Amino acid sequence: MKLLKPMKPKTFQQWARIRQRGRKAFIWGYGAVGYGVCMFFGMTAHHLLSQANFAWDNVSFDLKTVILIAFICPISSYFSGWMLWQLQEAKFRLTHKN
Repeated sequence: MKLLKPMKPKTFQQWARIRQRGRKAFIWGYGAVGYGVCMFFGMTAHHLLSQANFAWDNVSFDLKTVILIAFICPISSYFSGWMLWQLQEAKFRLTHKN
């Protein structure tokens, strides 16, 4: 079983345009900022609601936890963006080679 499959022509063209902007722009744009901000809001809302037994009336704000989430989400999302770049580049090279 192949772990990497070649890109479809449309995906290949899209990735060729994305990679022209560069690795750093992709990782920051799609990873740390794009995915990280979404994760921050999602994780914060989930944490606050789960502490209040998922009732909006009981939500209390915990600043330390929000700061921790604000610190963790962009860092983990940066590495997620880096891994996605590596995966897409491997698929791109595989497709370009064929």
